[in-house]
Amino acid sequence: MVTAHARVGDLSSAMRLFDDMPERNTASWNSLITGYARLGDVESVEFLFGEMPTKDLILWTTMINCYCQNKKYKEALSVFNEMKNDRTNPDEVTMATVISACAHLGVLDLGKDIHTYVMQNGFDFDVYIGSALVDMSTLTSAAKQRPYLRATPAS
Repeated sequence: MVTAHARVGDLSSAMRLFDDMPERNTASWNSLITGYARLGDVESVEFLFGEMPTKDLILWTTMINCYCQNKKYKEALSVFNEMKNDRTNPDEVTMATVISACAHLGVLDLGKDIHTYVMQNGFDFDVYIGSALVDMSTLTSAAKQRPYLRATPAS
């Protein structure tokens, strides 16, 4: 029920149900946090994220994405570092979001490091990662990036 209320944007009802739950599982936490993130309520997302006892890949990625959607790119990269320190392995969605944050901040060196990480760890170069790399090229020095993008394997 928490998920249903959160999906339609009725977060007051979702929160009431969540508060009444004797035991909260990862899915209920993720549903509530995703609902607040969709509405751009970064403060509530941060509060819930901090309260969640165990964080999974979905939650970490939701938090990173929430920051990016609200133009808080430094915070997104900070959460990514926390995620790595927590020993949670990112997926393609996480990596595409992090590359996008690098592009928006213009931190080309970090973006290249993350691209190298993607290549070394066997991530699929899907449309999300490819688009994020193109964004990084567009938002930074395109002349310097052209050779870099040609080195990216085609999928």
